[in-house]
Amino acid sequence: MTTVERDIPPSLEFPPPMCPMCGEGTHAEADSYVCDRCQCGWSRDGDFESWSDIDAAQCDATVRPWEKNSWISMDESFKHEEFRCLLDKGHENNEWSVKHAHPRVNGTLWAKGWR
Repeated sequence: MTTVERDIPPSLEFPPPMCPMCGEGTHAEADSYVCDRCQCGWSRDGDFESWSDIDAAQCDATVRPWEKNSWISMDESFKHEEFRCLLDKGHENNEWSVKHAHPRVNGTLWAKGWR
C-alpha cells in the first residue's frame, strides 16, 4: 500500500472580537484589541485595558432606552434604568465616532432619548 503525501490545510484565522459597546469590529494591535470608534482597548484575554486618552473626561449624555417602550410594563425594574455614555466628552464631534455608547445599551445604541 502506497502512502499519498498531501499538503496540510492552512492555519485557522480568528477574527478579532466585536466591541461590546458599539458592536463594531476591533483590530489587533500588539497584545491588545482596539476599537477605534470607542477609543479603548482590551487585552487578548478580553479584559478592559485602557482608554486611548486616559485623562479625557467622560461624556455627560445619559439614556433610558426602555422608558417609552409600551411592551414593557411600568412595574418592571429595568423600565427606568438610566445609563451614562462611557465615551470621552466631545466624542460626538468626531465624524467617525458613534453617537453614544454603553455596553448595557448595545443594540439600542441609536435609541432615541440620549440627553
